[in-house]
Amino acid sequence: MSWNYRVLQHLDHDGDPYYEIYEVYYSKDGAIEGWTANSVGPAGSDPQELEKNIKLLKVALTRPILKAVVDGEQEILAEVGRAPSSDSAKL
Repeated sequence: MSWNYRVLQHLDHDGDPYYEIYEVYYSKDGAIEGWTANSVGPAGSDPQELEKNIKLLKVALTRPILKAVVDGEQEILAEVGRAPSSDSAKL
């Protein structure tokens, strides 16, 4: 199983979208198998590890945005938008 960080879209109580980053897990064939229950933020056991984690989080900004949707009786992630421009990952 592999994983990466992805941006997920949510809707607030007024129906307006907001975005958070989650760990998303994939099967060997690349299908999404699951994601963390809570969003993630940068962390590390030392400054170098923290910097590496921030770089990985920024890569999520280059991938298509996902949203949890109900498909039958299960919740899945589906693409809801294009990835922001690659310039946003360079911030």
